[in-house]
Amino acid sequence: MTWARSSVSAAAIAIVATAVSAVSLILLHLLSPEFAPSWRMVSEYANGRHPWLLTVVFLGWAVGSFALLAALRPLSASKLGKAGLIFLFVAG
Repeated sequence: MTWARSSVSAAAIAIVATAVSAVSLILLHLLSPEFAPSWRMVSEYANGRHPWLLTVVFLGWAVGSFALLAALRPLSASKLGKAGLIFLFVAG
């Protein structure tokens, strides 16, 4: 069962990449208090002192989305499941 092993690996990558994205976003909020997250868009952090950290957030989010797509692909046989994978691809 090679697809099961690759699916587990992709799921692990998705978890790690999503965790990196979440931690980076929290760190970005802490390092840039001049942007109030309650009324500012996340993309406005690119105008602050740490735009590279916003790149890490979005990169981790994209890698996590694509890895989740790879992990879920063998499990989606229905049309609704395939539509969900398409939306996950677009989100990534």
